[in-house]
Amino acid sequence: MKVTRGGTNRFGFGGANIRKQLNLKIDHNFNSTDKINGGWSWEKDSSNYSSGAWPFRFPGAARRLPQVLTLNFTSTLSPTLLNEARYGIRRTGTNTTPG
Repeated sequence: MKVTRGGTNRFGFGGANIRKQLNLKIDHNFNSTDKINGGWSWEKDSSNYSSGAWPFRFPGAARRLPQVLTLNFTSTLSPTLLNEARYGIRRTGTNTTPG
């Protein structure tokens, strides 16, 4: 009997993944009108992907390394005027090795 670990497909859906995650959030106020904040999320997970054909059944594997980065700068110019700049990027790295 083969024991499967993690999700059942390359997206990690279908089961509990073997997963590590790191989240980082930074907020900084330069003065009463200017502030910046940012966040970064990193995740690493792996799971069995698919089994090979009978009788050998070499196991497959799926590995994911998604990351998300966000930055936001806010400057209050007057009580009714706000200047804001935002930046964000998302990367999803998926590698699969079929059985």
